Amino acid sequence: MNTRLSSIPGLALAALGCLARPAHAQPAVEARLGVALDAVEAGAFEAETRGTIEGSFAPELGFASQHGRVYYHLDGGTYASPGDWSFLSHAVGASYRLDLNDGEGTRLYLGGSGASRRNGDAWSEADYDALTAFANLELRTAPTMTLRTGYGLAQRWFAEIAELDQLEQDVFASLNVNLRTRTTLIAESHVGWKTYAGETLRVALPPLAPSSVSPDSGRGRGSMGPVARSTLVTEVPVGSTGEQARQWNLLLRVAQGVGERTGIWAQGFARCTGGRVPPTIVATPSGFFDDGVYDDPFASDLNALAGGFKHLFAGGFEVQATGSWQEKAFTNAVALDAAGLPLPGDPLREDRITRGGVRLSLPALASESGVSSLALALQYGYTRSHSNDAFYDYRSHALGLALTFSR
Repeated sequence: MNTRLSSIPGLALAALGCLARPAHAQPAVEARLGVALDAVEAGAFEAETRGTIEGSFAPELGFASQHGRVYYHLDGGTYASPGDWSFLSHAVGASYRLDLNDGEGTRLYLGGSGASRRNGDAWSEADYDALTAFANLELRTAPTMTLRTGYGLAQRWFAEIAELDQLEQDVFASLNVNLRTRTTLIAESHVGWKTYAGETLRVALPPLAPSSVSPDSGRGRGSMGPVARSTLVTEVPVGSTGEQARQWNLLLRVAQGVGERTGIWAQGFARCTGGRVPPTIVATPSGFFDDGVYDDPFASDLNALAGGFKHLFAGGFEVQATGSWQEKAFTNAVALDAAGLPLPGDPLREDRITRGGVRLSLPALASESGVSSLALALQYGYTRSHSNDAFYDYRSHALGLALTFSR
């Protein structure tokens, strides 16, 4: 099936227009424009400094007393690197909340979305269209305890790599506990399975010089690292015919309020995979991951630790600091040397990544009601990636500046 969603912008505007009529509709919008400089030191390559510019625009409309919402998200940018590493994506979606059990803390959320992404020539293999749907149930089992469970379905079609067309399913359960000590405890687990249209391929492309992307924008992009080629495919056993790829993960998180304006948090995460492996991996700038397509979670086992704090000063000035460590073992990506050739013995790629960063946000404009706000954000990110793959063994210092607007 090669359905294309090129009309998504029109669908989004039509949906927003149709839902603008209810008397209780509540519009909102968020926008961001950011630039960054990233200095990358890779042992196998000459040190480089690269620039980035990216932005987003996301209007949203609530209706039916905020039980429903419809949104459109436009995202785009360009990454300075040999070749065309630009991107433009559209997404439109809607969800609705049903209050069950006479509104006594039981809620059912239903929704879906469509997305279309087009990239520059350097990584056009990652162009895709997608449709998703979900159903989540929320139960307030006690005044301080909330249980959630749900099911998600996603279908993606790739314009240039039909073998990567995929159907993904996911079920999850989570428990959220809020204690009187201003402590929040979260435990969440997902079980997912995925089918791919094609078998494993093998493609050998010459390597490009390392490059980088912007600091973390909060939407999944932003780890800094070198660029290999636009597509890297490795040949490995894929399992029995018709076998699905599988993954299971577990997240444990604790957050603590300290005083009136400070919060700290820490979390651990583990992911295990099994079954057949993805037929191909689209290799992009390290960290340029936003939806599980590029950094396919079915392609690697992962253990990770993370933590941070946030403080809000009087007047709205905000500071955040985060740190993380992760160990990732790939199941179908052979480690390469600086020439782009497999290492002796064809070992699979293994990464150990340490990250740290700080973000300062300064309100530039706010209405008296506090509804509209304009803020300037300055952020710094450090990454040290230890890898047996030459293209992902590097250290990076990235400095970014962004203007954000919300209403």
